[in-house]
Formats: sequence, C-alpha cells, structure tokens
Amino acid sequence: MADDWQIIDKWQMIDNWMKAHGTRLTRVIAGMTGDAEAAQDLAQETFIRAYHGLDTFNEQSSSYTYLYRIASNLVIDYKRAQKRRLRRERGLETFSEDGEKSLLDTIPSSDTSSHPEASAIAGEKIAEVRKALAELPEPYRQTAVFYYLADLSISEISKTIGLAEGTVKSRLFRARKSLSRLLAGGDYAE
Repeated sequence: MADDWQIIDKWQMIDNWMKAHGTRLTRVIAGMTGDAEAAQDLAQETFIRAYHGLDTFNEQSSSYTYLYRIASNLVIDYKRAQKRRLRRERGLETFSEDGEKSLLDTIPSSDTSSHPEASAIAGEKIAEVRKALAELPEPYRQTAVFYYLADLSISEISKTIGLAEGTVKSRLFRARKSLSRLLAGGDYAE
C-alpha cells in the first residue's frame, strides 16, 4: 500500500511541474525543433521520462533545469532521427535545400483578427523574425529562444544550459546584433 502512495506522490509532483513549466518547455522545444507538433510530443515524453527518473532527481537544481536537460536530450535524438529520415527520403525524392520546416513556426501572433490589414502586417513581421532566427547559429538561436520565447532571465539560462552568465550575455548580445542585421536586410556574418 505504501508503494501506491509513492506512485501517487510522484504523479502529483509531475502534474505540478506540467502546470508550472509545460507551456514554457513546449515553446522552447518548438524553438529548438521548428515543429509545433513534434514539440508537443517531445514535451509529453519529457514529463514521462522525468517521472521514471524522479528517483535520481537531484534537488540542488530547479525542476525546470531538470526538465530542460531531459528535453534537450530528446531534441538531440529527434534531430538525429530527422536527419536520417531526410537522407532516406532524399534517396527517393528530390528535396529543396530548405526541406526542413521554418524555425519557430509556433510564435504566437497578437490577436488582430478584427483588423485584417494589421493581421497581415503582423504575420509578415513574424515570418521575418522566424527566418532571421533560423539563420542564427545554434548557440545564439538557443539563447534567443530561451530569452525571448521562454522568458528566462540570464541567470536562469545560465543554470539551464550550464554556462557562465558572461557567456550567456555574450551569446545574447551576438544574437541581438545578428538579428538586427538580418532584419535590416543584411546577411548573417559573425
């Protein structure tokens, strides 16, 4: 009977984490994969793996950091599987160079449904931002996604990805600079 209560307690903890971090984690995964549907699946898998690994959870780190590390590993596996799938498909069909989905297709637009013109302009701007983010190198893109989409502070990003705050600040600065250049019509240049 004690085992039943432990299982209930573990599920309650995971349920609390899902409520506290689910949306933000899904947004970050979507930013890393560029696929909203895959992000939903990977977020669910993250919580399942967190449940099974809860006995090994070191409470010195935050629950979000623990979940992010699981999600990060799942995203790596997902990207590897995507690359293998694309290689197999390229053997059968011809693909364009940008055969992958655009990064951050899940950026929510503001509700401008009552103003079609404003909605169209907002959609164009969001598409430009998505394209610019997709052109950034992975470390800068990751930092920008955490900062702007997941609303993490520099300190939280530092703890989440295991880098010094100065490194995170530097990456964020470079991401902003590159995004500004890309959005102004220039190319990415480091």
